[in-house]
Amino acid sequence: MFGFFNGYHAKLKWIFAIITFFLLFFDGALFANMAGILTKGQSHVMPMLLVIWFVYAVLFELDLDLPIYMWAILAGLIYDVFYFGVIGEFTVGLPIMVWVSKQLRYYLSDSIVSLCMIIILSITALQIFTYVAALIAGLDVGNAADYVVHTFAPSLALNVVVAIILYLPIRQLFRKLKEI
Repeated sequence: MFGFFNGYHAKLKWIFAIITFFLLFFDGALFANMAGILTKGQSHVMPMLLVIWFVYAVLFELDLDLPIYMWAILAGLIYDVFYFGVIGEFTVGLPIMVWVSKQLRYYLSDSIVSLCMIIILSITALQIFTYVAALIAGLDVGNAADYVVHTFAPSLALNVVVAIILYLPIRQLFRKLKEI
């Protein structure tokens, strides 16, 4: 496969790719199957496990061993085509979110508190970008206050809790994979 999956950290590359594509479709399946719980009235809580996965990859410095921007663009492209039918929001938004995470990593440690801050700021950057992109595209997304109250804040809360729960298992996984 063009030498990408061979050589140094080969298992890390394979497992990262498999989990990335699993989470890509699991996010949508989770939202579709739990729509009764995740959507109440005007509120829409969006699980973003793929975003959390990329933040962890940057936080634990997998971008030194993997072409993380390429993976973000590819995952965003597939996400956009599969869920929206057009290329745009996530194809550009995920690499922006990875860049934000990478910039924050230089100023913060890999502690759980820093992780929460990076998750909050990364998801905020992605959500702001997708909201503005939807406005530019002429999609009806409502006003900004309703979006923040009914979609952004509940989604952010859910994803921060999920990131905290997954912190130790993913940290251990990445440490083991980098040792091999």
